[in-house]
Amino acid sequence: MAADKADVNGVNASWVQGRSTSDGWISFPQGGINVYRDGAQQWGTVAADKADINGVDLQHLNVAGEVVASGLTIYKNGTQWLQTNETTDSFVFDKRIDAPAVTTSEAYITDLEVLGRFRR
Repeated sequence: MAADKADVNGVNASWVQGRSTSDGWISFPQGGINVYRDGAQQWGTVAADKADINGVDLQHLNVAGEVVASGLTIYKNGTQWLQTNETTDSFVFDKRIDAPAVTTSEAYITDLEVLGRFRR
């Protein structure tokens, strides 16, 4: 079948791909979706202006730009690790913080409250 447009109520497919075998493709396993690039088994990129997501499981996070953390909570191994507070412009670490290298010539902390042990 060849068509410029199709108006359908649903499509059942195990995967979909762009027009060429070198285009990216999406598969639909039972647990969700997988996005691949270049017609291969390498992970692809999902681009969006906004996303409304209840949770994100990841191994690495690389941020290019600004992170807007309005009431953000980060968990590590199921335990709360960091929480931001949008009303007081503060954040709370519930576990250890390591900063092995500071590369700036100036660093200022205007208010620091330590609950537990503080080592320099």
